[in-house]
Amino acid sequence: MNIKAELPEGDIGQLLRGLNRKNGKNRKGRKEHPVADLAARVGGRARVTRRQAVVTGPRIPTGPRIPTGPRDASTTRTWSSRGQSKSSRFVPETERRFDTNVYGVTAIDDFDSGLRRLEEDPDSVILAVHGACRSIRGVAKAGFGVFVSGFAEQFNRSGLVPYLSEQTSDFAELFASLEALRVIHTLIIAGQNISHVIIKTNSEYLVNGVSDLVWIWAGREYTNCSGRPLPNGRPFKYLHEEISLLEREYGMKVSFCQVEKDYNQPAAELAQEALKRV
Repeated sequence: MNIKAELPEGDIGQLLRGLNRKNGKNRKGRKEHPVADLAARVGGRARVTRRQAVVTGPRIPTGPRIPTGPRDASTTRTWSSRGQSKSSRFVPETERRFDTNVYGVTAIDDFDSGLRRLEEDPDSVILAVHGACRSIRGVAKAGFGVFVSGFAEQFNRSGLVPYLSEQTSDFAELFASLEALRVIHTLIIAGQNISHVIIKTNSEYLVNGVSDLVWIWAGREYTNCSGRPLPNGRPFKYLHEEISLLEREYGMKVSFCQVEKDYNQPAAELAQEALKRV
C-alpha cells in the first residue's frame, strides 16, 4: 500500500536549492544540514515534487501465477511472459512412487487370472518393465520387455523400439512402460477389476521422472530452462497422459517401484531376447 509523505507546500527542489545557496555550497562541496532528513524522506532525490514524493514498499517480483486452492483437473496454471510455456491444463500431483511401508513387499500369483498381485490387495496388478540397448553391426538398437506373469505369458511383451525412435535404454524404458499400460487397458476390456497398478523397474531415471519431475516438465510444455525440447520429452508426455487417464477416468492408482536389477530379471530377459532376434 502506498503512503503519501507529509511534505510542506511548494516544490521540494526549490527548497533544497535555496538552502544550498544560503550555505554557499555547490554540488561538489555539499555539507550536512537539517534538510538532509527531508531528503531522506523522499528517497534522497533533490528534484522531487510533492506529487512525486510517495513512500512505497519493497517491489515484489512477478512470477508464475500458481493456484492456491485445492488442485483439480479444471485448474489452469498461467505462466509469465518469461516463463517457458503458455497457459496449460494443470494436472493434480498424485503420489506415484511405490511405498513399501504402506503396501508391503510381498507379491503372490493369482492362479485364477494368472496375474501377480499384492498379497494385501486382490485388485492390484504387478508388471515389470525393462529397456536395453546395444550396438548391432555398428548400429544402436534398443529393445524392451514387459513381464506380467509366468502363468499369463500371452500378456508378456518383447520387441524392438521402432527404428524412427531414439535407440537408447532410457527411451526403451519409457516405451516399455507405455506397453505395460496397454496391457492394463486390455485387462480392463477383458473385465478385470483393477484398483492399483504397480510397475516395477530398475531404472531410477524412469521412476524419478514420472513420479516427481513430470509436473514441472508439463508446466513448461516439456522444454528445458532454455526453451529447447526436453530429451525424451514426448514419451514422458504420453506416459504422463496415459497414467492420468487411468487415475482420472478409472480411479486407479499407478505406482512405480524401483528395484535392484537382480529383482527385474524376467523383464530384462524379454528385452535381451528382442535384441537377439535382430
